Amino acid sequence: MTRTTQELREDRNTKIAALKAMLDSDSYDETAYDGMKSEVDELNGRIDRQENLTVLEADLDRPEPSAGAAQAAGGQIIRGPEAKLEFESFGHFLATAAFNPTDQRLNFVEPSMGAEQRMDTGSSGGFAVPTQFLDQIMAVDPAMTPLLARVARLQAGTPPDSEVSFPALDQDTAAAPDHQFGGVTMKWIGEGETKPATELKLRMVTIKPEEIGGHVPVTEKLLRNWPSTGVFIEGLLRSALNGGIEEALHNGNGVSKPLGIYQSGAAATINRNTADTVKYVDLAKMVATSLSRGGARIWLANPALIEDLMQLVNTNGNLIWVGDSAVEGSPGSLIGYPVFLDEFAPARGTLGDLALVQPDPYYIVKEGSGPFVATGQSGTDFEDNKMKIKISTNIGGSPWLKAPYERRDGSETSPFVLLDIPA
Repeated sequence: MTRTTQELREDRNTKIAALKAMLDSDSYDETAYDGMKSEVDELNGRIDRQENLTVLEADLDRPEPSAGAAQAAGGQIIRGPEAKLEFESFGHFLATAAFNPTDQRLNFVEPSMGAEQRMDTGSSGGFAVPTQFLDQIMAVDPAMTPLLARVARLQAGTPPDSEVSFPALDQDTAAAPDHQFGGVTMKWIGEGETKPATELKLRMVTIKPEEIGGHVPVTEKLLRNWPSTGVFIEGLLRSALNGGIEEALHNGNGVSKPLGIYQSGAAATINRNTADTVKYVDLAKMVATSLSRGGARIWLANPALIEDLMQLVNTNGNLIWVGDSAVEGSPGSLIGYPVFLDEFAPARGTLGDLALVQPDPYYIVKEGSGPFVATGQSGTDFEDNKMKIKISTNIGGSPWLKAPYERRDGSETSPFVLLDIPA
């Protein structure tokens, strides 16, 4: 029976102790000492050979690269390239999430199990979009989403989906001029006079990110052909996501979604001169009511109003937007402010079909976790070789003004001015 390496070491140590005892003894026997010393040397040799054998046996279990992964050249192993740490494109990421969900580059976010956990996860589950693609999937086209491109934005923070509260000047609940600058009044003070005692009026504004998501159906062949179709799928997902957010910034009611400009109480309204149309006098009144400090103002117009805008005339009956020639086309601005034909604007002839707005800094967007991507099949998708790609993110938004407020002269103003029906 083969003795273990440990048993050999214990036998050797016992004999070494006996050798030491012989040297310390008065009756030293040189022959006995040399014989036991030979036994110790033999044990050392057996221990060395057994330890070497253990190393050789372990080396037999070590995997060698296959012929397809490595080549032998000059007696030296040439191993294949290191695994890539990033995806080649967003389409590559989508295809990997669909067909290789265990890929180590994917970051899976567990679905939330209840309302009390939403602040921690903020998503119904899926693969977090890699950082390398965040800029392109969340890119905002100012022409397609004019509000989203111009609002004031707060970053997600930690935890990303928690609501955020911040103080804002209370400028819309008191009469002029006491409401100006949140109730802070200034006064020239003569020598020996009492300084005025004023109280700053603030209110808390709270914004909570809410989840928005949707899916697009694609064929498995289209998804597997990601080098040529990935850009198309990426653009489709980005447009759908940003379009859903833009619509909420317009018309959201604030219930599990942002509070939109048209639904908030912050907007001022101007009665139009003539039903179902827009005239220059309407524009002049809207500009006069629009808040004149802050960021840039833009017009949001229902596309059907292009007919009215192209036929705007002054008091002399001259065209004032496109001029006397149809060759030059529309200038793209009215009274110096850019015009956006807005598919999310209310119907022609109704409240808000034309709006003059100043999103920054009067509309605040709070970003949350996301975006996330998930893939799956339902119904007859399996038989039809189709898959659904879901994209979701978390975002909240609201104006921090609650109502129009008065200027010092008592006239009403707002960063959001909507054209209404005639009085």
